[in-house]
Amino acid sequence: MLRVKFVLLPAVLVALVTSVASVASVASAADVVVLKNGQRISGTLDPSADIGPDQVAIKTSNGILRLPRSAIASEDLGFDARKARLAKDDLAGHLGLAAWCRAQGMNTEALALLDRAVRLKDVPLAARALHARLVDEDEKRGPQKALELYRRYKQDGGDDPLTLQRLAQLEKAIADFEAQSNAVTSAPAVPKAVPTIQGGLESKGWDNEAPQWSNPVRPQIITVPTDAGVTPALKIEFKGGTQEKATIKRTAHLTIGDDSVLTFFALTPGDKPLSIAIGVKTGSKYLFHESPQQQVKPGQEFQKLRFDFKAANFKSAASSWNYNTRVGDLNDVKEIQLLIYNGSADGVLIISNMGFPAKPDL
Repeated sequence: MLRVKFVLLPAVLVALVTSVASVASVASAADVVVLKNGQRISGTLDPSADIGPDQVAIKTSNGILRLPRSAIASEDLGFDARKARLAKDDLAGHLGLAAWCRAQGMNTEALALLDRAVRLKDVPLAARALHARLVDEDEKRGPQKALELYRRYKQDGGDDPLTLQRLAQLEKAIADFEAQSNAVTSAPAVPKAVPTIQGGLESKGWDNEAPQWSNPVRPQIITVPTDAGVTPALKIEFKGGTQEKATIKRTAHLTIGDDSVLTFFALTPGDKPLSIAIGVKTGSKYLFHESPQQQVKPGQEFQKLRFDFKAANFKSAASSWNYNTRVGDLNDVKEIQLLIYNGSADGVLIISNMGFPAKPDL
């Protein structure tokens, strides 16, 4: 049995993220003017209104109300009014408003303010810690973007226990993940390269499908040393989720002629079989067809799978998703997809030697 070490490309931190809870409340953007008689008037202060020198205009649902300044005890400004009064270089003002937004549950607004503030000079470490935490909690950026902010905070002398605890948590997650992924294990011998396979479709260009169509999935290229030399392979790590499958995709720009059977070797470690299918988009309208599922047996041996793109057993919207139609426009293949029907299960799939061999080599 050949011992193989999978050499990974740089790991993506998304695959090992621990969730950070963030409950955002919607704070009112309204300004509140408190009169000396105790009355509170909600609206929006309007400095552009036609008012006298000793008046304040507040826009309410009933129109513009003009009040004498002498009748006003205090003003409780909403976010828009507070932000409008900020100068671009007002560090203290940005930090104060960001803290106010955080207290109101307006984390998106707080993050936008701190994004501007951290570009100014002499930003306090406490503000940098809050900025890193908000980046960490942000759905679009998340821990993978916050990690370097946490590291710089620590390097510059930051000592907030909760911030350093979060950094340690992320560092440990990375170390654990890389140790597991790079471990030397008893793995099967990768099948020798098939000379007639053209293109090596597994070797580059794969990306995960949009989250609304796929469970969490991460494709990466690994190198597998064998007796025949170093061979690239595609490693797909997937997580269980709310969808029935995890999907990766590759822009193709292929013309499929007589050699219409896509073949590749597949392996899924563990103890459960894995059902996979091939999706293809063709023509100017990117029409989608999906093949019948095939099963990859669990274990440490690669299996050869074949999907004939000219077979009349694909499904599409036009066939009401019945497996009884052919793929059209095979002279204009736009995209190939690999669909892993994992449901709620986590796992790994490894693909090698993907292509369209000549018929005698099938």
